[in-house]
Amino acid sequence: MDKIFFQIFLALLGIVIGILSQVVQPRVQKWMLFIFGLLLFLFAGLWGGYRLATKELAPTQISPTASSNLTSTQAQTTEVSPTSITASVTQTSPSVIDWPLGNLIFQEDFETLPVMKGWNINGSFQRVSDETGNHLWQTSTNSQAYFTLPVSGSDYAMEARVMQVSGGQAFPILAIRYTNGSPCESDYRTYFDTSLGWLTLTEFGLTASGTCDELRVGGTGLIAGQRIPLSNNTWYKLRIEAKGAEIRAYLNDQFMLQGVSNPLHSNQVTIFAYSSGNPFVFDFDDIKIWSLAP
Repeated sequence: MDKIFFQIFLALLGIVIGILSQVVQPRVQKWMLFIFGLLLFLFAGLWGGYRLATKELAPTQISPTASSNLTSTQAQTTEVSPTSITASVTQTSPSVIDWPLGNLIFQEDFETLPVMKGWNINGSFQRVSDETGNHLWQTSTNSQAYFTLPVSGSDYAMEARVMQVSGGQAFPILAIRYTNGSPCESDYRTYFDTSLGWLTLTEFGLTASGTCDELRVGGTGLIAGQRIPLSNNTWYKLRIEAKGAEIRAYLNDQFMLQGVSNPLHSNQVTIFAYSSGNPFVFDFDDIKIWSLAP
């Protein structure tokens, strides 16, 4: 601030000397005073311009106390992390609290031979690799192929990454509490249908009419479904969980469906690929099974 006053003083002094030079005699002294006053005025102007150019005359800054009045909503930005799975899904019940996962019972990424150790395999499956060198478990048929594994306990979660490579209506099915009984197998299962855009959670078994089918409305089992956009050649992470009488289904780590039923307590899990005559190709990868913590 003192520098500003001094600058103004020099400018005014130059003006005063310029005025006095008009009344001073003789002529040489008059011009000397005028030139001196002009130099003072120009110096004051040049000095001010230099200080402004070098930001010595800084603008007023906002004090920390003023900025601290921002709310947390104003002061923060939300970072959206990209996801490796391209499907868009809608969470149907945000209030559901995820069950904590317990011990990892089984894990298979098909990178190291032998694969699917301990599983009972029925149908045509082969280990293949994609364009990146990642190994997958692939089945190609027009009916059914599946593999089954016994696990410990009856409260557990199973997930797998699944992609329908080609074909019409066909279903990748994750089934838990599976029993290969007579006249029908029974289980809780979740699957999706890319041709119609549906995700389903249901109980499978002997219906009231004596057929082997999903136990829908009017039967004894649970049934839930949701329409979502799905497509071939897209990876989806499918997961099914059973704890006590409650069964849940997840897609791409988002809770989607749930139901309650209590007759099945088997400790077997099964993964199906199924259609009623339409040729299809399915890829499976990153299969994991956990016990569910009490």
